[in-house]
Amino acid sequence: MFFLLLSILSSTSLVLIFKLFGKWNVSISQAIVFNYFTAAIMGFMFDGMTLSISELPHKPWFFSIFIFGFGFITMFNILGISTQKVGITIATVAFKMCMIIPVIAAFFLYNDSMPLLKICGIILACVAIIMASVKKEKHDVEPKYLFLPVVLFFGSGFLDTYFKYSEKNYIQESDAGLFCSMAFLVAGSIGLLFLIFTVLSGRTKFEIKSVWAGILLGIPNYGSLYFLFKALRMDGFESSVVFPLNNMGIVATSALSAFFIFREKLSPLNWAGIAMAIVSIAMIAWS
Repeated sequence: MFFLLLSILSSTSLVLIFKLFGKWNVSISQAIVFNYFTAAIMGFMFDGMTLSISELPHKPWFFSIFIFGFGFITMFNILGISTQKVGITIATVAFKMCMIIPVIAAFFLYNDSMPLLKICGIILACVAIIMASVKKEKHDVEPKYLFLPVVLFFGSGFLDTYFKYSEKNYIQESDAGLFCSMAFLVAGSIGLLFLIFTVLSGRTKFEIKSVWAGILLGIPNYGSLYFLFKALRMDGFESSVVFPLNNMGIVATSALSAFFIFREKLSPLNWAGIAMAIVSIAMIAWS
């Protein structure tokens, strides 16, 4: 449970930092690029890896780092665009509800148990996500943008499912830090190429504060993935338990942190959703 808690706290820190970016008028898209380089460097530093570049292509997970690198940078940007085009509520619900996909996959691929208590807990968790995420926002959604939350839901769900598959079939315990770092490095490289293109074409202006903002964001971002990998390796915890607990923990702690730190108002429905999230966590964990 220790690694799962660290993953939840790391992901919650990401949410809080993003809120600060709004106050500091930081370009989120630029900060995301440097965040990935920071996360990659952290992995290289703390894990003390000495693997040579020539050895990388021989790793069974080498191809996977490109899938994750592309997926990370793409989903991050789709989340940002979805927030603008369809509203925070719809984007948040689509992003968090994706946990359903790895849970279903775990049942078919890894024969995870599905007792009634776990099923009820997962259903309750889905309801809790909606209730805790609903905000009083007036946002007219154009039908042409409705595909964004759908892509966000299936894209994020695929990444979570493939992460578990890679963890189980390709990644050794000793390679966890290297795998995470390389995936972040690929994501940062893709983002940097796009950033250079937009700056040179005059579509955007580079902001130096995006560098330190990305460094601030990259530290917990590395932790969120690395500790999730460790949590999936915990004895006695199936992935159909880890993913719902992780997502619900993030939803509950993010909402409570925003309330206490930023004095963000929570409606009675939000409070009920948080309470329901805690109950669903207990049900899933107890199952």
